[in-house]
Amino acid sequence: MGNRPSNSVNDESGAARQNTYVCFLPSTQPTRSDTVYRMVGTSLNGNLKYPLPSNLEEEKHWLQDPHYFIRHMWQSNYSAPIEDKLRDGNAKILNICCNYGAWTLEMASDYPNSHFIGVDVAPMFPSVVTKSNVRFLQSNVLDGLPFDSNTFDFVLVRLYGTTFTERDWEDKIVNEIVRLTKPDGWVELTQIDSKYYNCGPNFERWNDAYINGSICESFGRLLTSTGQISRIQHEVVISPIGSWGRRAGELGVSYTRQLSGKVKPWIISYLDITEEEYNEMMIKAEQEFNIHRTYASTHRFVGQKS
Repeated sequence: MGNRPSNSVNDESGAARQNTYVCFLPSTQPTRSDTVYRMVGTSLNGNLKYPLPSNLEEEKHWLQDPHYFIRHMWQSNYSAPIEDKLRDGNAKILNICCNYGAWTLEMASDYPNSHFIGVDVAPMFPSVVTKSNVRFLQSNVLDGLPFDSNTFDFVLVRLYGTTFTERDWEDKIVNEIVRLTKPDGWVELTQIDSKYYNCGPNFERWNDAYINGSICESFGRLLTSTGQISRIQHEVVISPIGSWGRRAGELGVSYTRQLSGKVKPWIISYLDITEEEYNEMMIKAEQEFNIHRTYASTHRFVGQKS
């Protein structure tokens, strides 16, 4: 079995706290001997570098751009062993599906001697950039990106797993990621699993309608199937949904509430229910979070190109 989430975690002040997040992975949660599991907001060295938002304005900003919660979840912006190369300088980094560009800009500030490019099919990223070591480009990864093969030391994709079909990943995206990565370079894929765990009956009904497969379970296989990616590491962060998980769990409820609003029209149609019935179902679902200790999981796969 894989490593289980510890019952001892560090809180926002860094102090050890026993039994705050107690979360047992059910049989439906895949566990592997080569997968590391840990709780949201905990770091491998015990230090809390990225705390939760301290006010409502900051929380609103977090809800607009998932970069900040992902950063808090992992207590890092990346897991690949590239710190020395980034600091030495002249490393070339590609962020595919960069969204608003927060990760790209933050990394460019942290590592001013390396070069960062963010690409996305929709131009949500800044149109004007003052940093000389970062640029953004509107381009669709499904059409192939306008870069030579073996260009980048590190290629990253985050949170776009369910935007594409598994066939897209298998036939186009993973191959494009590998093509663009230099030999001995690193790739990293981060995705929130669309399946929630320990759900009550109302949230289970919603989740069953929302799930469209779990691409998370395919990333390791897809990377291996290229024959060019080795040293694959798989980590999972467990994120509580509900006040049972204290501040992080409350923020998890806010994210889930936001998601349920976005997918409401589709799920109403899928379940053939009225908007009033949908709203009632979600009210009851939120009441179930603390009873069942609902949680989500976020997966990160890291591998090196041979």
